[in-house]
Amino acid sequence: MKDFVHLHLHTEYSLLDGAINLDKLIKRAIELDYKSLSITDHGNLFGIIEFYDKCVKNGIKPIIGQEFYIVKDIEKEKNESLNDEDKTFHLLILAENDAGYKNLIKLSSEAYLKGFRYKPRIDYKILKKHSKGLIGLSACRKGEVQNYILENKFDESLKAAERYIEFFGKENFFLELMRVGMAEDQMIIEKQLKIAEKLGIGYVATNDVHYLNKEDFEIHDVLLCLQTGAVLSDEKRLRFSSKEFYLKSKEEMNLLFKDIPEALENSVKIADRCNLSIDTTGKNFKMPKISIPPEFENEKIYLEFLVNQGLEKKFKGKPPKEVIDRVKFEMDVIGRMNYSGYFIIIYNLVKKARENNISVGPGRGSAAGSLVLYLLDVTKVNPLDYNLYFERFLNPDRVSMPDVDIDISDRDRDRLLNLLIEEYGSENVAQIAAFNNLKSRQVFTDVARVFGLPPSEVKNITKKLPADMSLEEGKKEITNWKELTGGKEEYEKVLNLAIGLEKNKRHVSKHAAGIVITPGPVTDFVPVWKQSSDDNGVVTQFEKNCIEKIGLVKIDVLGLTTLSVIEFTLDLLKEKNINLDLYSLPLDDKKTYELLQSGKTVGVFQLESSGMRDLLKRYKPTEFNDIINIIAFYRPGPLGPEQKESIIKRKNGKEEIRYKHPKLEPILKETFGHPLFQEQVMQMANMLGGFTFAEADTLRKAMGKKDPTIMDRYMQKFVDGAMKEGLSEELSYEIFDIMAKFAGYGFNKSHATVYGLLSYFTGYLKAHYPSEYMCSVINAYISDIKDIVKYITEVKDMGIPILPPDVNSSDFYVKVENDSLRLGMGVIKNVGENAVKEIVNARKDGKFKDFMDFLLRVNTTTVNQKAIESLIKAGAFDSLKIGRDILFENLSQLLNIAQNKKKDEESGMMNLFASSTGSNFDDDWKTKLVDQKRWDKEKTLMYEREILGFYLSGHPVEKEREIYRSIVTASNEEIKEMPNDNYVTIMGIVTDFSKKKSKAGSYYGNFKIFTLEGYIDCMVFSNKLDEYSKILIDDQLVVVDGRISKSDKDIEVKVVVDKVYTLNQIKEMIDGVEISIPAESYKNGEFDQLENVLNNFKGDKNLYFRVYDGEQNLRIRSKKYKIKPSTQLFSKIGDIFDIENVKYIFRR
Repeated sequence: MKDFVHLHLHTEYSLLDGAINLDKLIKRAIELDYKSLSITDHGNLFGIIEFYDKCVKNGIKPIIGQEFYIVKDIEKEKNESLNDEDKTFHLLILAENDAGYKNLIKLSSEAYLKGFRYKPRIDYKILKKHSKGLIGLSACRKGEVQNYILENKFDESLKAAERYIEFFGKENFFLELMRVGMAEDQMIIEKQLKIAEKLGIGYVATNDVHYLNKEDFEIHDVLLCLQTGAVLSDEKRLRFSSKEFYLKSKEEMNLLFKDIPEALENSVKIADRCNLSIDTTGKNFKMPKISIPPEFENEKIYLEFLVNQGLEKKFKGKPPKEVIDRVKFEMDVIGRMNYSGYFIIIYNLVKKARENNISVGPGRGSAAGSLVLYLLDVTKVNPLDYNLYFERFLNPDRVSMPDVDIDISDRDRDRLLNLLIEEYGSENVAQIAAFNNLKSRQVFTDVARVFGLPPSEVKNITKKLPADMSLEEGKKEITNWKELTGGKEEYEKVLNLAIGLEKNKRHVSKHAAGIVITPGPVTDFVPVWKQSSDDNGVVTQFEKNCIEKIGLVKIDVLGLTTLSVIEFTLDLLKEKNINLDLYSLPLDDKKTYELLQSGKTVGVFQLESSGMRDLLKRYKPTEFNDIINIIAFYRPGPLGPEQKESIIKRKNGKEEIRYKHPKLEPILKETFGHPLFQEQVMQMANMLGGFTFAEADTLRKAMGKKDPTIMDRYMQKFVDGAMKEGLSEELSYEIFDIMAKFAGYGFNKSHATVYGLLSYFTGYLKAHYPSEYMCSVINAYISDIKDIVKYITEVKDMGIPILPPDVNSSDFYVKVENDSLRLGMGVIKNVGENAVKEIVNARKDGKFKDFMDFLLRVNTTTVNQKAIESLIKAGAFDSLKIGRDILFENLSQLLNIAQNKKKDEESGMMNLFASSTGSNFDDDWKTKLVDQKRWDKEKTLMYEREILGFYLSGHPVEKEREIYRSIVTASNEEIKEMPNDNYVTIMGIVTDFSKKKSKAGSYYGNFKIFTLEGYIDCMVFSNKLDEYSKILIDDQLVVVDGRISKSDKDIEVKVVVDKVYTLNQIKEMIDGVEISIPAESYKNGEFDQLENVLNNFKGDKNLYFRVYDGEQNLRIRSKKYKIKPSTQLFSKIGDIFDIENVKYIFRR
């Protein structure tokens, strides 16, 4: 049997075409005894570093290549329309050596940068320029040689082969012979062999591998449907007509090519020739060229100078000994690891950002543990003040590039990228790729769609799948699968296919933060791509971990909206001559902590979710350390409910603080005896086990990864050290177990500290400058209507008046006007930025004195009739003292009058609108207004919501507030945080209802409910659609019962309808009123006051009392009273017991 190597193989990085997961590929290759293996994905090199690494680690020789798309002449296409002669062909190219690898990178990059049209393509000219060190293969049927054979154009096929010989050389171009079960296979091979003989070139057997095993044909077929949006039953969809494109064994390939053994031999010869070495250790760093002042001999000396400057500035030239010792330690580590240049890059970047008025955050992640970065003014907290450790950031025992993440205002990220390009050159800077995977629930839903199964059924099954594990693991957990799927066999098939696809790559995009800087052109080191031919953003084809493995400098620069909010607020305060330096603020401001304790923190960084607001009210923070703790405390982790409750009680003096050993007190005192932070694990290892902090960080990391080898080695060392400190052996092991539990899930204290600072700053601004701060919050989220609604609701709750847009006052953005917020015209639909600019520009000559003055002074082409109608509906002309309804109904006539007036003035004619009695135009146009039927309150509100996306002068639900408060079971924010499948009741206005047809042919409905707090997305499936379609109409007030449905990672939250009620139906269900009464009310005489009220509201509805005394909670129906519910009754009872203690009871 001849040896054989697969040279044509598509992995999961042939996005939604290759169905081969790399881990599974390596495992299968080992089973089949393949010593060499190739990767040749369609149009990209996305996966080559991961592939290379996995191959090398498993003793397999990696062969790196790509299947390119190639046309004859890219430039010709720009001037001429495409025809058959200019079609796109396929061409397989392998890197023979290191020089070839560099050319492969160049070709792959050029395909995107110069040749992108639907697909990344090269042409003959580009190939000729970068053909050294490469081996070309003629590819599949879509290869140029094979394509002309199929078209019966043998001479053209011959010419194509000659061309490739010219590019690669006779020894470096091979014809691919494939026997993949296609009718024309043998005919193509016979012609290929003739060409090979005529031109004296080689040929090689390949199998165009797209999936791993023969039975995986279905997985690949489904993948193609996901790529094209088709369903399996679609006869015209893209599909492979054979089931032979799998990783065949050597035996199978020998059977296929027993008549052409040389084709097998050549696969091995080519593999033997392909020898390249890629350094993926991550230890050989390729630092960009850094310019330092000429008076400094090297980067190390310059960094020392900068640090000494920082010491002088921060400590007035008198740093304490602990600061000097820490600086010396950090600088020794930085110098020894040759990272001085990296720290200078970060310093220059942050310095240049601030010089260009780009707001930079106080720090992010473990970098806040570096005193050197604090002295360079990169971070804004002294790590010694908060027990933050340098080793958590940069471990001297572990060679890896330091990772400094930088937050900047989200509106300035592109500006910062341009600053980097200015400094290092456009060719030397690129953003970094990120890949999205096919994830458990989503891939199950996707595969079910491909099968055409009913969406309502699929949704119900999907939400029962475990959310926190893979489908394969979840399948073992589901004991009632047949009951869940109604016994339908299709779902078993869907699940198995979804398991086969899970975790495969789905999509490539730009990483939200990652930027790479190289010492020369990026394409000398890594291939790049662009999202489209007209996109200026160049992105690496490798993701961030691969960038680190090949030793390139990566910086994470994340746009943070909170920094924009702070920046906007400080700018508004400057207009009032208030110049605030946030970093000079005391961290013990009473008003700020009062705000936090109240839980009124909507809009405050990290502290605005409903769960967090509840925690703040219970925890009652009184100092900055509490904020740090709360940020870590709220995050899901190893702390159970009892431990969390214990911390709250201990904070508030309701439980004694206890430690397992006195030596733990200095470590755990700040978190009330319970570990919260990874740094505390490091402290325990250091203070109890005698570890260096570098060893402690290594242990922390091993514990997080559950690495048994390192943990076992260090466990005995810790126990021995702890026993020397006076702990018993049993307690030493117990504490080690606690450390192991918390190391992986404990929070990074460095990150919590710097983010806690942002939380404090935003809390301070909201507490002291509420109007300016909330104005800035709304403006920062101006493009997201859900956020606008949330924050406007909060502003109203804060008692800050919201004023409508006004053509005489508003600009594009919201602004502060006498401590009120004046909405900007930018929030109005159909009124774009150009229209707003035109209005503001016209207003420079003075305010508009009336509506006609407005029409005469603005360009009504830019501010067209649709825009003016929207301005009217939004109330933007209310200050001109003519009703919205009158203006709207007369708009066409008034526009004609204004246009005629403009024409008359342009032609110099006298004013034809002046009456014979001499009255002037300013008064006369008003007589032409027709006073038609006025808009009622409901119509006014309806138009506000239509145009603004929210209600401004009221809310239709407000008049039914008592019902709303009684029947709604969760706020919008609470719904976002509730588990999947929770049953909830919501109440509000139906908006944006649309009826959709699924691939299976059934209908379902999507709509939103506008509650008092904003929008909630809802869905009604076909089994309920007919029943409720007459109720679910836009602007109808309804109550909806349903279950919460969440997508993967909770990105999308919907309520799936179970029942829908009209307001009248709900009112008919009122059984009575319940009053919650504290037991002490009997003693205080409040019950006597209540009886007086009840005697005035007698009726036929039940009255219930809920009595609680702190231990018992009893509900009792009154035998004495029957009542008539009303708003007045609720108000009177609310005066006695608080309105929150009164609610309706419904029979449902």
